Amino acid sequence: MSRSHLIVYPIGGVEEIGSNCTAYYFQNNLILIDLGMSMYSLDDLTPYQLSYLDLNKFISKFVDEIENCYCIITHCHDDHIGGLKLLNKEIIENSLANFNIKIFVCSEFNKEIINSKYGELNSEIIVVNYEQRTNIGDNICFSFYAVDHSIPDASSVYLEFNTLNKYPLTIFHTGDWRYDEDVIAIGDTENIISSSKNIDSKSLQTFVKLRNKCDILVGESTNITRYSNYCNESMVAKELERIFTTCSSTEILFTCFASNVFRLKTVINICMKLGLRLGYLGKSLSVFINTAHRVGIFSNEEFAHCVAYKNIDQLLSDNAKVKMITGCQNEQSSILNRLVYGNKLNGKYTVIFSSNVIPVVRKRVENLYKQMERMNVHVITTDTHPNIHSSGHATRKEILSMYDIIQPHVSIPVHGNVVTVREHAKIIAKRFKIKTLRPK
Repeated sequence: MSRSHLIVYPIGGVEEIGSNCTAYYFQNNLILIDLGMSMYSLDDLTPYQLSYLDLNKFISKFVDEIENCYCIITHCHDDHIGGLKLLNKEIIENSLANFNIKIFVCSEFNKEIINSKYGELNSEIIVVNYEQRTNIGDNICFSFYAVDHSIPDASSVYLEFNTLNKYPLTIFHTGDWRYDEDVIAIGDTENIISSSKNIDSKSLQTFVKLRNKCDILVGESTNITRYSNYCNESMVAKELERIFTTCSSTEILFTCFASNVFRLKTVINICMKLGLRLGYLGKSLSVFINTAHRVGIFSNEEFAHCVAYKNIDQLLSDNAKVKMITGCQNEQSSILNRLVYGNKLNGKYTVIFSSNVIPVVRKRVENLYKQMERMNVHVITTDTHPNIHSSGHATRKEILSMYDIIQPHVSIPVHGNVVTVREHAKIIAKRFKIKTLRPK
């Protein structure tokens, strides 16, 4: 194989939601962008079954050639980092234990979350600042660029490969992203670009910086079938404050993805503003709340306003108006699952689900809704109150806007199921007349 030959190989995240991982192989260097996991449900009460990527199929093709292995993490959602704990096992089984795998993240927050979730990995975790060009190998460098998403310190990755050509081959791997402001409402692309410095959107700032500097765009497809239904965190805050103010229930149980630190911060600030006592319970909530406080995302005042419960009995006996708990996807070990199936709830509670449902577990979550209705619990979801959640993924109009700004030469859709990846490829090929490579 030619030493200048670049292989782009989407290992996961192109047939179902989850297990996101794209491999780049160049001059005996293996680069993995993200290494996630997925989950599926057997029934309402048993734990979710976790599914991990089998790297053997890919690594075995180059087992005698690989000299260095790098893993670049865009952000700390489980569908992007869940497979890290198996990374060393996969490498060792492929007889590549003679070198250390280096893991790159863009912040201390990401490093702490990985260590909190999986303990100390055998691999070195290196923090690289945004837009800092970092060499990996003689002819490869990468940079993190900031994007808006539903978790702190999310990033895209800009890769530069020095091939035999005069100029380097450049790849922009978007990661998960959205616009934090309603960029589409500004108008056409030229107006968006000229206004970009005054718009509070990390994604937009990144796209403008990389305009006409990208040969290949490897982009997420999650919400490509959604035309537009814009809602940002400030709109969510207004809706949640309205609900908290008007809710007649004795107590509000609030659940969202624990990783959505911005949403937790929103709830904390609403409770502080309204003078409402606030508590929380759940292992993953503790991980993200404590980490966010340590790295300065939560102020001391915000952190102090949250009462950490030790167990369910303490949660039930405390008279706080709002209680944040785990369980928005009806995970078997979550606090909400144990409250509902342990018959601990009744008509004095309102439960707010400030999240979308992962498609593969929809039936399980809907069964949880039905069980709570039988208990006379008032349930609020995005079906009836769409503005209680803002998706972390770009809609079709936002994705088209990104392509219009960056102007890549080739598109490789990833991060979605078969339908969304195919739709992404079809729309971009038709709209921009550029070469589109769809993973098979």
